[in-house]
Amino acid sequence: MRSSALVAIAACGGAPPPTQSIQNTGCPDTHTGDVVRALSEPVALDIVVLDLLSWGTSCTTHPQRVVRVGIDRKPWCSVTIDCTTTIQAPPRAFPCTGPPVAPGARTLGVEIDGLPASLMLRTMSLPAFDRARDGTFVFGAHVDVWANETQILIDPPTANPTLMM
Repeated sequence: MRSSALVAIAACGGAPPPTQSIQNTGCPDTHTGDVVRALSEPVALDIVVLDLLSWGTSCTTHPQRVVRVGIDRKPWCSVTIDCTTTIQAPPRAFPCTGPPVAPGARTLGVEIDGLPASLMLRTMSLPAFDRARDGTFVFGAHVDVWANETQILIDPPTANPTLMM
């Protein structure tokens, strides 16, 4: 009994309680209701498709590409990217929006129309969360998708939009 109280003290980071308080082994949590609510509500998924496609010097071959996104192998959104012969840094970004998704483990699938070998799948847990300096949690589901002809990269979800390279 005494060793479990010491473990609880170490986990909570507090001073040892008096002997009569040994039964109280839990850490105080003032945000439990907010966390449970945020993890049980539908998630507004924010997907941005970044254009890394090689258009070449002319747009006659491929005037546009369509990037399709699915959640749990069901269509969720699509983005049409028009050809450009101008190289841009950072790459052009296209929002892809769909209906809110259920929280939990979801499989995100991305493919480029006309490129049958382009399908990329990634399983992720939604929503993502970060702990702020004041101890509160920030919830969100921002995902960057990097698309080109040879590969598609899907960044892990973040609570806030970030541009990762």
